[in-house]
Order: sequence, then structure tokens, then C-alpha cells
Amino acid sequence: MPPPSPPPAPETGSDGHLIGVDVGGTKVAVATLEDEALSSPTLQPTEATSADGLVDEIVAAVEAARNPRTQAVGVGVPSVVDFQSGHVRSSVNLHMEDFDLRGVLQDRLGLPVFVDNDANVAMLAEHLYGAATGTTNALMLTVGTGIGGGLIVNGEPYRGTIGAGAELGHTVIEIDGPPCQGNCPGRGHLETLA
Repeated sequence: MPPPSPPPAPETGSDGHLIGVDVGGTKVAVATLEDEALSSPTLQPTEATSADGLVDEIVAAVEAARNPRTQAVGVGVPSVVDFQSGHVRSSVNLHMEDFDLRGVLQDRLGLPVFVDNDANVAMLAEHLYGAATGTTNALMLTVGTGIGGGLIVNGEPYRGTIGAGAELGHTVIEIDGPPCQGNCPGRGHLETLA
């Protein structure tokens, strides 16, 4: 059976209200887009020690930004994500493994939800509106609690076979290096040594 497709893109125009959520290892940032105007983000610490607790934090942040015209929510997480299903396969800095984040959030919020890796989302934004506008191929390195990356190949986001196409922080740079941080079983990764 093929994996489920992402929800259809909502019909937006000058009256659309969209909510974007950036979940990091230390903070959750939320901003809205309405009438082509982007709000300033609101920030709160990431305090959850479980996937359910993190979902509670995301839902509370979205509900605080929501209005009757809200049409959809986009969530970027520092995790390996199956974009088609919105399922988090694994996460180094969050307590989320094999978790149906999109399904749970759609049930809780009653809105279409899109989930992707946070660096993929950042690269896509730069490709559409920022420094990489008009490029066919681009690479972005993101540095925060961890190190991530996003790729545009032939004008399209590249996620790889399992959603880890640009996990640059987990590139081995020292073969017998120290153990990786968080939930990663690897050793000698750029993220650990940087």
C-alpha cells in the first residue's frame, strides 16, 4: 500500500491565514502569514521530555496564534521525516521516534498540517524567497542545537529515500571520534565535533 499523501495545499489568497512552527532542541517559534504579511515570531523554550509533551507545546503555541481564518499549519522539526506521511522516523535532539506527528496534530487541531525537516523547510524558504531565489541547485547548512542541512536539486527539495537526504551534521568526519549526542548511535559526526 503506498504511503498517504500530504494533505492538499489549502486555497489561500489575500484572506489566507497560515501558521508556521519551527521546533528546535531548545525553543519553539511560531509566526503567522496573513494578507502576505509575516508576523514577528513568538518564542518559548522546548520543555517537553516526551513526544506527547512536545505535541502539547506545539498545540498550545498554534492555538495562541490561531484565528477563525486559519487554514493550515506547517511544522519544521529537527528530525528525519517522511514528508509524504508527516511521520517522524527519528530525532536526535527531541524525544520523538517513529511518531505520526502530522496525524496527531491534525486530530488535535482540526486543520491540515504539513511536517518536514526544519532544515528542508529553511532551504525551501530561501529557494522561494531568499538568497537562493532563481537557483537550480542549492545547499544550506543550519547551525543550532545540532547541525542540519537542506538541498535543492534540479529546482526541487531533495529529501532522500528516507527523509535524511541532507543530514549533514551526521557526516562522519573522524572515524573513531566521540559518540554522537542525543539519540544518535553514531560516532565522529560533524555535529558532535563542531
